[in-house]
Amino acid sequence: GFACMLALLTGLLFSGSKANLLLTGSSLALFALVMSATSFRGVERTLVVFLSIVGIAVALVLGVILLQIMNPRALMLITVFFDPNQSLPTLDSRRELWDDSIAIFLAHPWLGEGAGQYLRVAIDGEVISHSHNLFIEYARTLGAAGLVGITVLVLTVIIMLTTTVLGLFGRDFGQPQTRALLVGSAISAANYVFANFSSESFGPSTSPFFWLVLFLFFILRGEILRNTALQMPPPQPLILLFSEKKNSA
Repeated sequence: GFACMLALLTGLLFSGSKANLLLTGSSLALFALVMSATSFRGVERTLVVFLSIVGIAVALVLGVILLQIMNPRALMLITVFFDPNQSLPTLDSRRELWDDSIAIFLAHPWLGEGAGQYLRVAIDGEVISHSHNLFIEYARTLGAAGLVGITVLVLTVIIMLTTTVLGLFGRDFGQPQTRALLVGSAISAANYVFANFSSESFGPSTSPFFWLVLFLFFILRGEILRNTALQMPPPQPLILLFSEKKNSA
């Protein structure tokens, strides 16, 4: 498992994808903090969370050093990304796509122009078929109906992921391995959604990964809730509760 993760991180460093690098780094940090905060209690939890923060800071420094060695161009682009006085060509091209897509949506507000239509903007001489934003894409191709539908879907998923993870705090739900898989699958599903704010995915080539992780999350969530219900005493009729109180009095 460790070797597989190391290979994936190495490939990610060589890929130079700004969004993937930022999302992966923030996801690993969030996973470490959530697991530290939900797996321990009292003073022990405070100590483990502090050590996790220190580990995240060390990992950040090592990541910057490795990125400078393995892919200095990617590090430069990330630096420019956070500099308000500079602009990235990729972000400028995204704005062109979004502006054109919004104009098409306003021209066809109810049902859109239809799926599979190409944009009127060409980037580097290449015709683009995706708006590179999940909500804008659905608004352009399917109109207000598609925008409302995808918004309801995304909000429902994000709310369920967030409330489930927050429900782990202060409670001993499931085994540590099950909780780790639950938190990891929740963060992975959320990452996929956030990545689609500026990418062309959520199509047939990548969406199976989202649904696979989301279904895994539902399975783990159901297992934790089922095990928790088994550990609780079965509900009793009110008459028995009153009789027990009378006897104890």
